[in-house]
Amino acid sequence: MTGISLLLGVVAKEPKNVKANLNLGLFSMKSGQFEKAVTRFKNVVEQKPDLEPYFYLAESYKQLGMKPEAITAYQKCKELAGDPAFNQKMDEYIKELKN
Repeated sequence: MTGISLLLGVVAKEPKNVKANLNLGLFSMKSGQFEKAVTRFKNVVEQKPDLEPYFYLAESYKQLGMKPEAITAYQKCKELAGDPAFNQKMDEYIKELKN
C-alpha cells in the first residue's frame, strides 16, 4: 500500500499527473473499485488520449454495467489502434455489449 500512498501524494500535488492517475486507475480496477477507476482513466484521457487508458476506461465501464459508455470507449480504441486484429477484438466486445 506504500506505492498507492506515494501515488496519491503525487496526485494531491499534481492532479493531472498522467502516470500517477493511470496507475491509481489500474490499482482501482484490481481492487474492484471501478467507479474510482473510471474517474482516474477519464482524467488520463483528457490529458493524453491514448489507446491504453481508453481500453481500461472501457473495461471499467463494462464492469459497472455502463454499456453505452463502454461501447463509446471501445470505439475510441479502434480509432486509435488502427490494427485490424485489435479492431476485430474490439468489435467482438462491442457486439457482446449490444446483446
